[in-house]
Amino acid sequence: KDNNNYKLGDKVILIGEFKKVEKQKTKNLFDYQKYLSYKHIYYEVFVEDIKLISNNKNIYYKIKQLIIDLLDNNPYLHTFIIGDKTKISKEVLTSYQENGISHLFAISGMHITLLSGLILKLLKKLEENKRYLITSIFLIFYLLICNPSASITRGVLFFILFSINKIYY
Repeated sequence: KDNNNYKLGDKVILIGEFKKVEKQKTKNLFDYQKYLSYKHIYYEVFVEDIKLISNNKNIYYKIKQLIIDLLDNNPYLHTFIIGDKTKISKEVLTSYQENGISHLFAISGMHITLLSGLILKLLKKLEENKRYLITSIFLIFYLLICNPSASITRGVLFFILFSINKIYY
């Protein structure tokens, strides 16, 4: 279906059919049904139609959608900033994996360090307390925009603890 009409946070109705996940037919291969059952998933949904119920009214989703729309023209920038690899073609991702550089697209402590260093540098005319507070708030917002993973959460938490230590000794 054409999902260009739908934005983050929109409420939709999916019209389709539930089907039980089929058992593995070939011996000694990956068992998809078993894999899903470990995750407590027993049915698949085959969607035939999507109907919009209401548009998003949540400011968080509107801001995230705005950022995604701004980065839409450049899939590499989108992946580097948001951490979402869906905009990059499978061939390119495979090439990066074969060359051993796919980790560059994973948002990690390095991103948090670069981002916090940049923000602190831009705010160098402010008092130290205000600089660290503004940077911490921005990093928390960035954490929420990027769909928090363990590495991003750890990086932001470390920066906040470092800030508290630096300000209060």
